[in-house]
Amino acid sequence: MTFLQVYYDSIRMKRLAYTMGHKASYDTALAEVGVKIPLLEKIGRGVVDGKPYEGGCCWQTYLDAVRDVEENREKIGYEPGVYGLILPNGWEVDTTNDYKPGEHCNLLVNARIVPITRKGRVLPYPADQTEPECVRAGGDVICEVCGEVYYRHADDPRVLSYDGHPFMTFLCDGRSVKL
Repeated sequence: MTFLQVYYDSIRMKRLAYTMGHKASYDTALAEVGVKIPLLEKIGRGVVDGKPYEGGCCWQTYLDAVRDVEENREKIGYEPGVYGLILPNGWEVDTTNDYKPGEHCNLLVNARIVPITRKGRVLPYPADQTEPECVRAGGDVICEVCGEVYYRHADDPRVLSYDGHPFMTFLCDGRSVKL
């Protein structure tokens, strides 16, 4: 098996995908997760209001999502934002899987929407102010959600050291760990 086959297999198996939505609405709803609503989901294929629905749009990579949104900004009709999706079973099972670089697929199941950084990394919810338990982990452990090493994840701003700097790392599944 070549390096590229291994790389593309890891992309297909990963549980982190990307979507777009009305920025103001999504940002407001994400700020309410854990306070007013338990979680925010993108709707998968099914029947909505008595009409067939193809499922929300999704991309395998952050760069494809951003590129497609930027290229189609005038057609979209509102200020879009790019967000993360936690796929319950992985890309091949939870999407139409007719992916072509630069094009989107559709969700077959509902998927949790999560805030992300400008580089496509998952962030903690703004409203989640609970202090995480301190679990230690090696920085070279591979994340089961995104497939990246723990070292490449965002700092958790909810837990600060005595000098005011974050010392925990926020993982894609919502846990915080001390590396």
